[in-house]
Amino acid sequence: MKSITCFIFLLLMGWTSSVYAQDEMLEVQVSRDSVFLGNQVRVSFIANNVSGKFTAPDFKGFDLVSGPNTSSSYSFMNGEESRKTTYTYLLQPLKAGVATIGKAGFETANGTLYTNEIKIFVKENPTGIREDADKNSAKNKITDLFGDFGNMNDFFFGTPDWSDFGFPSTPATPPPPKKTYKFKTEKL
Repeated sequence: MKSITCFIFLLLMGWTSSVYAQDEMLEVQVSRDSVFLGNQVRVSFIANNVSGKFTAPDFKGFDLVSGPNTSSSYSFMNGEESRKTTYTYLLQPLKAGVATIGKAGFETANGTLYTNEIKIFVKENPTGIREDADKNSAKNKITDLFGDFGNMNDFFFGTPDWSDFGFPSTPATPPPPKKTYKFKTEKL
């Protein structure tokens, strides 16, 4: 009897510690907080250690270009499990001014989690500037260290394009002709 009670006690202790180890969290990330009219904004809602029903926000003032695109991951490491589900939308503002992305929600067994509303500042675009939705993301900042300077392959494995720097172009000189040798073949 004593061993059964001890087993149940340890089982309950392990269950409660695993429940408290999971911090439920719902967060939102945007690729930019200001955009030119005619360009797009990427919005991602990330649910960490949350299971339940996702409720998308109101995208009033935006055209929904793509979404919801979902991705999920699950890991179990050192006795702790974690889950992450991402809902991504690609939005295009309809008019200049301030557009608001509404609150997203996630209904769980412990209640409902909400994100904050997000304001996106939309600027007029008289010259038709086109920007990538992820231009200001950290991923692009890391991989594009030299900006518009040139391709890294040009920089390290070839000659960079110097025409943008005002240097006079020099015509390429052809390589010298290959030397030819005459051999006499004899049969043995």
